[in-house]
Amino acid sequence: VPYQALANLEEAIDNQDIPSILAAMPTLGRVTQSGIAIEIPDENVRMSLDSSIFEMLDHVGRIPTGLRLGIDGLRLDIGALLPDDREPFDELGLDTVVLTSDTLLKWDRPSENINLDFIASVEQMGTLSGEASVGDVPAVVFDQPDVKTLSALEGTTINEIALRFDDDGLIERAIALSAREEGIEYGAMETRLKGMIPVFLSELNDPILANQLADSLNAVIETGASISLKAVARTPLPLATLGLSMQRPATVASLFEIEVSNP
Repeated sequence: VPYQALANLEEAIDNQDIPSILAAMPTLGRVTQSGIAIEIPDENVRMSLDSSIFEMLDHVGRIPTGLRLGIDGLRLDIGALLPDDREPFDELGLDTVVLTSDTLLKWDRPSENINLDFIASVEQMGTLSGEASVGDVPAVVFDQPDVKTLSALEGTTINEIALRFDDDGLIERAIALSAREEGIEYGAMETRLKGMIPVFLSELNDPILANQLADSLNAVIETGASISLKAVARTPLPLATLGLSMQRPATVASLFEIEVSNP
């Protein structure tokens, strides 16, 4: 991609000029990198990257309807950090952090949904994966992009969200760290955490859901079990409505059919 094309795109974004953004947007396919070393001497940061891939997929004109970002082996050298920056990692017993992730965001024309799939793993800590579906994203946004048609996004709705966490040592490390900070035994901290769960979940104002969540969270604390949560909107839920409800856990819970388990 010519540098000038990227410079024109940056200028258009800075000016919030949508027609110019569209005119300047380069049509990228796939960008890959491998064997990258990163150093920030002033902050004692040393990182390396085995490989990465960035793709723009299924363009409509110059607008991609799909994006993918994959990262393989992004390593942070903990030993090279300044002492204050290194302390949290030292307390967790980590001498390096290695991240691998893959994210795919794609619009589907027949359903007018945008679907998100992602997975991110950090060695010696765990893996977080998930899916989400956002609806009512009309074709006109891609076919005839301008200020007027972009206003159609105000009707965007959330359909469902699913999350899963698979532990690889984070839970035990975090409980052990909390126990050391409080000056108590590991088992005592475990008991304390399990006792706090019902207090927080009472804000859901849904005893059945609260009990299910408590049982699953207790299993995570006791054995490092995996945990998954799926939330399906009872009716198409405008994103604006969800945003306004986020400060009220009971309201959010009432808007979804929620399932939680230890797979």
